[in-house]
Amino acid sequence: MKTKLKPKILIEDDGRTCIDCLEFKAWEEFHKQNTAATGHKPRCRTCHNETMQKSSKEIRDEEFKVNPLIVDFTLYRTHLKKRKTRKRT
Repeated sequence: MKTKLKPKILIEDDGRTCIDCLEFKAWEEFHKQNTAATGHKPRCRTCHNETMQKSSKEIRDEEFKVNPLIVDFTLYRTHLKKRKTRKRT
């Protein structure tokens, strides 16, 4: 069984290495995260946005697999929002 070697993540005062693209970038390239030890997310903004877009697409695909009657996930979400905001009399 092969073991994956983790690359060294460099964290300095002027920036850090992104855990996805493994490039050293300035702190401005990272989203802030108060709970992290460094105060920033471990992924750079570019990698984070790509991951989030991919995740959203996977969520839409999974929702469609669960309920094939839902043709468009955005329409389904709009329907749920309207349903929650409707006043009951």
